[in-house]
Amino acid sequence: MDVVSAVASLTTLITFALQSSQVLFQTANAVIDGPCQVVRFAGQVETLRRMLNRMAELVVKGKQASHSENTSVFAEIKSSIQMCVEDLQRLQAKMSKLQAAVTSNNLRRIGSIVKIILGSKDFEEMEKIVPYHVQVLNTQLSIFGT
Repeated sequence: MDVVSAVASLTTLITFALQSSQVLFQTANAVIDGPCQVVRFAGQVETLRRMLNRMAELVVKGKQASHSENTSVFAEIKSSIQMCVEDLQRLQAKMSKLQAAVTSNNLRRIGSIVKIILGSKDFEEMEKIVPYHVQVLNTQLSIFGT
């Protein structure tokens, strides 16, 4: 795969991840009186969004440098971003019920029903997945972004 194809593929994946993270952030952030897990989750997703934006900048710089070694770097980053996209889309599917409750009923103070919509296992998963991807992307940014 040449650098241009790698950049295009990676840019598409990062765009998907950013779109999913935006929906997750907006949904979690719309719950005013939700459990502390929802507030933490919104903060973690915002951190992930910053990492994804920094990764997008790195990809653009890598494209401009157009070194042959960038193809292998992009391949490594691509697998991490692909996993991130899959996890974010899975979380987005779980949060869709909460999103529907927030938007369709125009309810922002739904803290009492958040725990009904999202079970304790959902909260546990949310609290593990996003920080994991933040850590992975941060490591990759540290290695490849220098």
